[in-house]
Amino acid sequence: MVDKKKAVCVDFNDSISKAQAKIKKTKEALVVLKDEKYYGILDARQIKEHPVQDPSNTHCGKIAFKAPRLYENEELLEITKAFFSVRFSDLAVVTKKEKVIGAITRFDVLKEILKEKIIPKKRVGELMSFPLISIGEHTTISEATTKMRLHGVRRLAVLTKTGNLKGLLSTFDIGLYLIKPIERLPKLTSEKANYWEQPIGPLIKIKTEIISPKRTLTEAVKKMTNKKVASLIVCENKKPIGIISTKDIFEAVLKLKKKEIKIHVSGLDRYDKAFYQDILNEGEKTLTKLLKYNKQVGGISLHIKKYGNRYTVMARLEAGNKVIKATGNEWNLPSAVNEALENLKRMVRKHGLRHIAH
Repeated sequence: MVDKKKAVCVDFNDSISKAQAKIKKTKEALVVLKDEKYYGILDARQIKEHPVQDPSNTHCGKIAFKAPRLYENEELLEITKAFFSVRFSDLAVVTKKEKVIGAITRFDVLKEILKEKIIPKKRVGELMSFPLISIGEHTTISEATTKMRLHGVRRLAVLTKTGNLKGLLSTFDIGLYLIKPIERLPKLTSEKANYWEQPIGPLIKIKTEIISPKRTLTEAVKKMTNKKVASLIVCENKKPIGIISTKDIFEAVLKLKKKEIKIHVSGLDRYDKAFYQDILNEGEKTLTKLLKYNKQVGGISLHIKKYGNRYTVMARLEAGNKVIKATGNEWNLPSAVNEALENLKRMVRKHGLRHIAH
């Protein structure tokens, strides 16, 4: 069983201001309770993506995300699958009666994966996300957020004018910066607009962990757990070429254990689950076409995110020694899926399937 820690909790009816204070102090995801039972998860990203007029008079339950919960003695693969399906750093552990008895972090899962020796024998270059999505060091918060949403990523490499690595910027860093005590929140629209136009400089993680594409996944996981980082920038000849994250590791483990699964869909809420089979069918059609192009093409993962009534679909394709990403943004889910898959095919045609690591 993966080790668990004490959960940091808030009540469904607690104010978002109270949650903000706890997140600022602990820098952890919060477990939201309703009637003393598990309800959902709340973190800095969730608060950033669901702004409210008055956090001091809005309860946590309004924006909490009903993330998967884990039961006592859950199998490692089921825990891995749960973390792969969501972006949160912590997930709650509950009893059969939904009472929260702790939380598990993604680093706890990585340590157990190392212990069980179920990491694929691959190099970092075979699994890293490519192409690397980056921004300049003088970009504004608004521009960075827009680029993240456009490309469906949670992390951006920050580069200098000469293309060297300056640091890393994540949605969590932005969310943590944007959640302010209620008395410091901007009151006027003009002030709020100016707030988003601040440069990203103070938010950049300058001390960024890097790794060579020739290193093994086991070495990457050891570095992630030792340094407590969720991603590593992949550099070759001192130049950043890709990124590998805990999510990539979880996906690799799941694929190793269930090679028969070629299309993986995650992120669907209860209203959109009716589209599940249609999404699988579209993914299989795309995979069939790409397999004709190159037999090294592996499975496709599709993760769905919803911003109000707009959908972002993030598609990931294992292709030879690459992981290629593409996104689709549309007002309805089928269109967003189709756009993501079409963009994926274009990325394959544009970048090819040449080996970039040996």
